[in-house]
Amino acid sequence: MRTANITSFTTSLGAHLRHCAGVEGIGFAVWAPNAVAVNVVGDFNRWEGGGHPLRFHPDAGIWELFVPAVSIGAHYQFEIHTHNGERLLKSDPYAFFTQTAPANDSVVYPIEAIYAWQDQEWMAQRCSTNVWRTPISIYEVHLGSWLRGPGNRHLTYSELADRLIPYVKDMGFTHIEILPIAEHPYEPSWGYQVSNFLCANVTSRQAGRADGVRRPLSRKRYRRMLDWVAGHFPKDAHA
Repeated sequence: MRTANITSFTTSLGAHLRHCAGVEGIGFAVWAPNAVAVNVVGDFNRWEGGGHPLRFHPDAGIWELFVPAVSIGAHYQFEIHTHNGERLLKSDPYAFFTQTAPANDSVVYPIEAIYAWQDQEWMAQRCSTNVWRTPISIYEVHLGSWLRGPGNRHLTYSELADRLIPYVKDMGFTHIEILPIAEHPYEPSWGYQVSNFLCANVTSRQAGRADGVRRPLSRKRYRRMLDWVAGHFPKDAHA
């Protein structure tokens, strides 16, 4: 197995904006080394897989394809064909945005527009602090059940930051530990049955595009830890 090839391909996993021979479209890529065939299906091809089969790169175990004229906001999944004849529709584990559960389509989203963090002062302060001699008291919280808005709706990340951080400070905690916020179809799992654990996608229940959580975290300077789960890719991740 050639590590160089794997490294070059893994930076392209998911759905990325691409230009090929002057044509704009989306480059799709997924790691599925044991699949017999992989197609990308979506609203751009009426969810018919035969028209967009991905090319296999055996050295890396990755399937990829450039599809022209696919736009931001397009819904898609990968159609996986297995050795025992099964045809599975799977959400993209590298998707940069996902439909709000219980819907589970992956959504093309421009992750290339990277958010510029504004936490230089905080990072400098952290580097000058002796963490081994600093008191620590952690408040663990599941954002989806900690507080709801009118009509039992989920609060946005900005709304949560405005309420949660002052509360935690007032209670005397030094850190917040957030239960997993990567996308997960089944809410009672509290984020521990994750369908998008390999990328920047956070749950859309709290208006969860990546920048939706970056901005309040950058604005509200407070020590945070985030649970990350890599052991449970649920069956809910397919249609």
